[in-house]
Amino acid sequence: MSFNMSKSISLALIIFLIVGFISQIGLPISSKIVSYLEFVLTTDFSTEFLVKPYNQVRLKIEGFDFTELIQGLPRIATGW
Repeated sequence: MSFNMSKSISLALIIFLIVGFISQIGLPISSKIVSYLEFVLTTDFSTEFLVKPYNQVRLKIEGFDFTELIQGLPRIATGW
């Protein structure tokens, strides 16, 4: 696990250095990259689209009686 974490940290550091280098060289595209990164890093992402369906399914399952489902299954002769 520590290997994966160190690999992720090194990849993040490399990306950070590349973005920093691009923003400092002064190419016309660098201002667009910096403004895009500012947008991505400051945008508040909502997870409501994940939580809402989960809550709906949870409410439906809470009222469901699984014993009726199990009793309704066909019996299989095991031969014992």
